[in-house]
Amino acid sequence: MRDLICLMAAGGTTGDVRPLLGLAVGLKQRGHRIRFFADPGFKDLAEQRGITGEEWFSSSIIPQPVFWRTESAQRYLWGKLPRIRDLMFIRKLHKSHFQKAEAFLKHLDARNNSAIVASIASLSARSVLYKFGPKCAKIISCPMPYQPSSTFSLAPSEPFFKTPIGKWFFHILCYRRLIGFRRKKYENFIKKTYHLVSVSSEFFPRPKDWLPNMQVTGYIPLQETGDWQPPDSLVQFLESGDEPLYVGFGSLALFSGLRGKKLAAKVIEAVSRLNQRCIIQSPDLSDLSHPSNIYIMDYAAPHHWLFPRCAVIVHHGGYGTTHACLSAGKPMVIYPFHTDEFLWAKKVAEFGIGPTHTVRIWKLDQEELIKGVLFALKPSVQRAAQRFSVIRNEDGLSVQISAIESIIEHHQRGLSPWQWNMPSDLTVDDTAGQYQKSKDREQEGRKVECHLMR
Repeated sequence: MRDLICLMAAGGTTGDVRPLLGLAVGLKQRGHRIRFFADPGFKDLAEQRGITGEEWFSSSIIPQPVFWRTESAQRYLWGKLPRIRDLMFIRKLHKSHFQKAEAFLKHLDARNNSAIVASIASLSARSVLYKFGPKCAKIISCPMPYQPSSTFSLAPSEPFFKTPIGKWFFHILCYRRLIGFRRKKYENFIKKTYHLVSVSSEFFPRPKDWLPNMQVTGYIPLQETGDWQPPDSLVQFLESGDEPLYVGFGSLALFSGLRGKKLAAKVIEAVSRLNQRCIIQSPDLSDLSHPSNIYIMDYAAPHHWLFPRCAVIVHHGGYGTTHACLSAGKPMVIYPFHTDEFLWAKKVAEFGIGPTHTVRIWKLDQEELIKGVLFALKPSVQRAAQRFSVIRNEDGLSVQISAIESIIEHHQRGLSPWQWNMPSDLTVDDTAGQYQKSKDREQEGRKVECHLMR
């Protein structure tokens, strides 16, 4: 057995956990010992993929499927101001996360355990990452490109965030909240961490002002177990007419409760006015009455199976769903909620595979949905989306495993993250949507530092 690698998603959602889980399975198959620290709501999924009870550690006492359906979480999802009781609830939850993380670190003796050769975290677990010892290579593997660059922005598309004050506000709110005002926190995130952004380089080419320790590796899908079979009712619906629309918002429980029922009613009304068929995915709508042109899917179906059978995908913009749309060659309409979802909505518009502007998810109404779907149904948009289906052939898992093993060797030689480059066999021209060795490191480093510290 090889040395120990720890993977942590902490409070991460499905978009954080599934790629890390796919990476954990791949590393384990390569002979590495692994430990996985994530939300208890994903424990069954991990067990199905071969992660044992000894390898799994829960990061919270409240599973995310339960948390997102609490009133406090629902108010957050719908853009409502938090009440005192909401703030107290979140504080208790953060305390629980902290206690679980400390127990995980103590169990592993993470600060002094020389057998731990690497710790790999999503952004949600970045604070845990830096508590491992100096001999441990620290890697952020995440589909969210939070590394600062002058070439893109994670800011929302509202006009306010395009003004100087809005840009400053977003910079303080996001980058500084993540990296911290103190110089040490900044250096830990930018200079002392390896960043492997698990997105397709065809859709998001690596920014040229990134440092050598910041690379785009391709998406890491979590392979299905192969035992999933579609229910007869779904097969019959798909075969009974034209390709339907798909509406689903991932693990965000936006169809929960009275607000969710109203949102579902808006979707059904818009679909009826469009004279289209539609699949609405949510476990919270099983008792919702609906016309025959609507199929309520109150269970999860693999996106790689379902999306090629749909005409347009309407979703929240999480990268896992976005990648599944791209792989299926389908146009999409994104109604973003937070963080990288705004960036993916902008990229979708840039490539002409979705509308130029969509409102935030809690402002979705019939008119907005009709306008977005009509744009996505245009033949030119359908053709543009089909060209992206080539990314289904990417092997982000192999690329990232090779990068991680290279990082471990590099770190054990006592070298800085700034001195690392992707393995040479993965290095080709970046402009073709692949990987490239960084040039002029010091110059790039100054550009990134200036951009971040503005």
